[in-house]
Formats: sequence, structure tokens, C-alpha cells
Amino acid sequence: MWTSRLQHASRVLIASDFDGTLAEIVPQPEAAAPLPGVLALLRRLAQQPRMRVALVSGRALSDLQARCPVPGCWYVGGHGNESSAPEEPAAHPAPHQPEDHVRIRHQIKTVAAEIQRRAAAWPGVQVEAKPYSVAVHFRQAPQWEAGIQAAFSELAASGAYRVMLGRQLAELLPEGALTKGLAVHRLRTRLGCDLAFYFGDDVTDEDVFSFDDVHVIGVKVEHGEGTGATAAAYRVRSPTEVLAALRAIEQAFLAVGEKTLHFSAVQP
Repeated sequence: MWTSRLQHASRVLIASDFDGTLAEIVPQPEAAAPLPGVLALLRRLAQQPRMRVALVSGRALSDLQARCPVPGCWYVGGHGNESSAPEEPAAHPAPHQPEDHVRIRHQIKTVAAEIQRRAAAWPGVQVEAKPYSVAVHFRQAPQWEAGIQAAFSELAASGAYRVMLGRQLAELLPEGALTKGLAVHRLRTRLGCDLAFYFGDDVTDEDVFSFDDVHVIGVKVEHGEGTGATAAAYRVRSPTEVLAALRAIEQAFLAVGEKTLHFSAVQP
């Protein structure tokens, strides 16, 4: 049980995706905001001497920091390719060689222009060029899903890119880009945490759930948009339940009272 593991942990990492996890999914990505109570709770957790807090997202690092400001929080953007330690005023890249970053950024700039050109045939979609990926959001124009996925598959066929399909979006990353799974593992190790909880709702979060790190407990946020098999150990049903789960972890960690966490163990 997670409670027993928590009791024996010397330092705990609380890590979470943002969209669909700490914030509800909204038609326009720029309108996303953390649920009421999320910021206050994360700030309390980040102040605990034996706890670390991290946000891990496909969003650009600067966007993630501005959207969910938590003093003492570690931020990982770009699916693991941008990271920032607490109190750092600006983003710095995750561990690649410097020449890798130059190459990746150049790749993204080139492919973003091509996707923007193709998007003229998909009215209603939103193209989002990030530092380390390009995403096309089609929540408001779902009729173009098949065409978008076909175009992305074509671009990925060269071997230079990989496609990530999420909740009403398709995203293209350079083949050498990091994943959330490796990013969370590296962060847990760097921070000396012998236990980590990771909350996520999307396909990209499966990179964390399936990563070979027995010290990470995965919690999947279920939804009605293609929810299928998951490698996570537990599941919740909504961002509201994520907030309840985090509060339960806080209470158990502080050994204040008794409260049952309403995770449902994922069946084999």
C-alpha cells in the first residue's frame, strides 16, 4: 500500500502534470488555470523539509511557471526538455549536450513552419510552437483529426521525429528529445527522494508510469477521451480527485488523523 511506503520514506517527491490533472481541460489551452485550492496545497507541500514538489508538463517552461506559481517548486517543461530549480529566474535546458539543444531547436523551427503551412487546410485548429515540440490542438475542430494524424505520421516517417497523440491534440517531437519518464527519474534521483508520486492524465504521462523506476508510484487521472490500459498503479477520476488525493497524502505524511485515499488500484 502507498501508505506503508510513505511511512518508511525519508524524502518524498510529489510530481504532477498540469493540464487535465491540476487544471481542467478547456477548449483554449491559454485559458487553463489550476483548480481552486491547488496552489495553496502545493505551496504547503513544498514547504515541508522532507518533501519536494515538481510540475512536469508538455507546456513551455515559462508558460508553466507563470500559470502555476509555487515557491520552492521544481518545474519541468517541454516533456522533460526544459527544467528549472526553485528560485531560478529563467529556464535552462534539461541535461542534453549543448549541441543537441541547438539541433533540436532548429528542427522544431523548421517543422513548425511546415505544420503551420499545412494547417491552412484545417480551419479551427490551433498550432502551438514550443521550444522543443510542435502541437496541433483540434478540440474545436475534431473533423480534422485523421488528416492531422496522417500528416504527422508522414513527417515522422523520416525518423527525425516522433508523434505523441494526446487529448484532442497531436504533438511532434525530435527523436532525440527527452521524455517525462526519464525527466521524473532524474529529478527524483537528483533530489534524493526514495519515494515519488506522479499524477498524470495523458498518453505522455504513460512514459512516467511505465518507466523502470520502482520508487515512483503512478496515479492516472481517468477521462472519457480514449482512456485505456495504463501502467499506473492507481487511478482517480478527475482533477478534483487529484486535489483530494494530494490532501490525503499530506495528512498521511504529517501523521495528522486518519483519512482514506480514494485511489482504486488498477487491475492487471
